[in-house]
Amino acid sequence: MTIEKTLIGKNELSLGTVDYYMIKKLGYYGEDFYGVEVAEKANNQMISHIEYFSNDVSVASELVTKLYRNNVAGAHLQEVIDELIH
Repeated sequence: MTIEKTLIGKNELSLGTVDYYMIKKLGYYGEDFYGVEVAEKANNQMISHIEYFSNDVSVASELVTKLYRNNVAGAHLQEVIDELIH
């Protein structure tokens, strides 16, 4: 599977950095599907949290930007998306 990633923003924390990406994957019938990746980097280790949630690029872009501006941690990504989307 090929995933296209666009960096939305980066937050510097005392323990490391958190990068926020809007991600896109191509569906089986040419339909794009969008989501977010939160990549937390600390001590030469990276943990990525990935959630796909929309086939509308504008919805995905707006939500990823909100996650970045509010410094949402990867551990809370799914529950925050569920609250904002539903």
